Amino acid sequence: MTQTIYTDIGGLTSEIRHELVDLPSCTLQESSFPFSLPTFPTIESFEQSRGDIFSQDSPTFQTTIEGSYYFYLAEISLRRLLNRTRTAATMLSPTIDSPTASRLADTLQNLEHQLQQWLECLPPVLRFNLPPDVFPSPDEGELVKLVRERYVEVRELLCRAYLYMCLHGGTRLTPAQIESFGARASNGLRLSIYRIQTEVPFFRHPGSWGACRVRFNHALCLIAAVRAKELNIESAACVVVPNLWRDCVSMVQDRLQAWSNEGGGISEMGILLDWLLKGPT
Repeated sequence: MTQTIYTDIGGLTSEIRHELVDLPSCTLQESSFPFSLPTFPTIESFEQSRGDIFSQDSPTFQTTIEGSYYFYLAEISLRRLLNRTRTAATMLSPTIDSPTASRLADTLQNLEHQLQQWLECLPPVLRFNLPPDVFPSPDEGELVKLVRERYVEVRELLCRAYLYMCLHGGTRLTPAQIESFGARASNGLRLSIYRIQTEVPFFRHPGSWGACRVRFNHALCLIAAVRAKELNIESAACVVVPNLWRDCVSMVQDRLQAWSNEGGGISEMGILLDWLLKGPT
């Protein structure tokens, strides 16, 4: 547990230093710490970590240790990409014009390429069924689950920027942008459906309480896309709303209701979704 907490803090510190500019020089490499930062596993690390729980030649032992090493490396690198995606989204505006949308699209495509490279570099021990076309394997391991969900989070957020431009672009976007952005926004809506459907319902733990906000945001995206289609917004002409959107929004409502007594604005989120669904459909 101590090693895990230390690794998390060390990863976050390194991540913040990497993302911020004009920081003074760092002498971290000259410091002495009781634990090591995550790195790729070696034969020596396997030998040093052997204990009585696993036999010396146990494949379970090697898979567990190797998966833990690679998980932290994959998590740290993807968290950096998530930060860059959030920074890129600051260019969004309700009055966004075609040139600004084009510059943002170039940035998003670069980030999409980085995400694809990250996916292709995953070791076999952390590979997962690719969303949203294939659902998770029934025997999916915990680390694989966490990596898959983080991947979907980044990918959906990239697509959400396109959805925003489709909803607010109006007549300012070019026909080519409307078509291209619409296709990516539609993929994002499919990922929203996927994330709602793959959540374990009513599994009460702190992570599920926090996930209520995530699923709430997905429900908002689905409702916003439906409203844009109903209002015949020109820039949303190529956005395709999944047929299961209402069923999934209802699932989110049920989960918000289950957690409403915990406070933290959960009950208010449920009330807002109820109000939004009473509009024209």
